[in-house]
Amino acid sequence: MLGPREAREDLLGQCGLVTEQGDRTLAFYHFSIQEFLAAERIFELRLDQLHDVFVERWSVANWRNTLSFLFGRYMDAFTVPTRPLRLLETLIDELSDDSFEPQTVAGDCAEMLQAEGYVISEEYGSALRAKLARSMTLRTAASERCEAGSLLGKLGDLRFDATRWYLPVGDTLGFEMVEAGPFLMGSDPSRDSQADDKEQPKHEVLLPAFYIGRFPVTVAQFGEYLEVAGAALPKPARFRGVPNYPAVNVSWHEALGYCQWLTGRLWDWPDAPPAVTRWLDETIRAGWVVTLPSEAEWEKAARGTQGAVYPWGDAMDPNKANTTETGIGQTSPVGAFPEGKSPYGAFDMSGNVWEWTSSLWGEDVTKPLFPYPYAASDGRENLTASNSVFRVVRGGSWLFNDRFARTAYRFNLPPAFRVDTLGFRVVVSRSRS
Repeated sequence: MLGPREAREDLLGQCGLVTEQGDRTLAFYHFSIQEFLAAERIFELRLDQLHDVFVERWSVANWRNTLSFLFGRYMDAFTVPTRPLRLLETLIDELSDDSFEPQTVAGDCAEMLQAEGYVISEEYGSALRAKLARSMTLRTAASERCEAGSLLGKLGDLRFDATRWYLPVGDTLGFEMVEAGPFLMGSDPSRDSQADDKEQPKHEVLLPAFYIGRFPVTVAQFGEYLEVAGAALPKPARFRGVPNYPAVNVSWHEALGYCQWLTGRLWDWPDAPPAVTRWLDETIRAGWVVTLPSEAEWEKAARGTQGAVYPWGDAMDPNKANTTETGIGQTSPVGAFPEGKSPYGAFDMSGNVWEWTSSLWGEDVTKPLFPYPYAASDGRENLTASNSVFRVVRGGSWLFNDRFARTAYRFNLPPAFRVDTLGFRVVVSRSRS
């Protein structure tokens, strides 16, 4: 028989679960192992009191993983999930609008049930989703808004309609009107200390009316297109992700393909609701198209008419955009920065992901072939240019700082380029052909 010292050395050397911390103490190699074992022990001792265990501990963030393990263990104990479903329902009943940590625990449990194909009743599912949607809008910390939005996306984001290609709920399908008229385009160094030569001179541009997408195109929306075109696209698995996050790794050509596909779906929608039909008759069926925004359309929709540096004003605020200053470190659910929306109601136009535009830059990455002043008639809106000519992207991303998130900043990429910081947004505007 091994003595205490030998048993300790054997444990260290063979199991791989613990490490030596010094001072004759051991620690688990990964904290998740401790959380898992704690859940197993609680399940053994308090099976008939699980509701009380959750309510006593779910407000403490450090208990989230243990409670998730515990709920998973409870699910495994039954062939039919009646009791786990009932436990979750009683927990949802006790959620308040400002109980963020308990909402995340309930969301984790609901996600586990959903992953196994079990259906939560509409009453309780809707109640949980509504609370997560509220937290996504109202929580002070950006990280908490993003966490709530991520859970909402996995459980079914109520802002989007699965029967309408996951476009936003509403009579204009999530497209926000930008009125006809002039706006100030470009940078003024006296107002913007980070103004770049390629953004100058500041000048007035007159645009006709158009509609801008409220959000970047999401994983779910692009997924609808993939059902039709997926086999023709290389490595379609790269488009997977949380449904309400921006679609990324999308080339310019793939983005334009989505636009053409959606134009066709909206044109040929015989059973659209009456209010939507009226809007379609005024736009798509009157010759307007879904397409990528021009640089000018993108910038006006982002900043308004008076030349603001960011969609919300002239001062950077990390709580209003997902940039490096915010510290999220990845893409975020669309709309998780409500205070950063543009004057026209468009979200995430600064940060989150770079967005393709229809406008050409040129073949020299350092010097635009199409400088300012902007003129749509000078060839920069040619949709059939070769792949050697770069396209303009706008808005910055989670991987770039505030300089790149300014509404006037011009960046460029080759149209075949794909990366996880790059997505797109669409407009509904008069055909440019």
